[in-house]
Amino acid sequence: MQNYNISKCADLPLSIKRGDTFYLNFIVKYNDEAVDLSSYTIAKMQARENEYSSPVLTYSSSGGTIDISYLNAGQIIINGITDDVPTGQYYYDIELSNDNFIETVVSGKLIIDDDYTR
Repeated sequence: MQNYNISKCADLPLSIKRGDTFYLNFIVKYNDEAVDLSSYTIAKMQARENEYSSPVLTYSSSGGTIDISYLNAGQIIINGITDDVPTGQYYYDIELSNDNFIETVVSGKLIIDDDYTR
């Protein structure tokens, strides 16, 4: 499990082994205090080779791969697997939204490294 304390709109590089199940726990903070994000109802993460390419992975709260049960404590939990994602460098972001707003809370490079054990 990887835990990250981040400020809003943080640029955070991530590295994940191809084929591994991963668990990312983000806590959004401002001045070392957790930010209440409970006004948001949807969370989504996508990774792409560039801004124009199709996503190589997509996770969402509606799909059950992002847990937003603890948004009041600034917490976003992502549970996923990278089986079908080719190794390489991608760019990702995580957005929270509701009926009125969309906010990117973290983005950065995502490296999918080869896994040698089969």
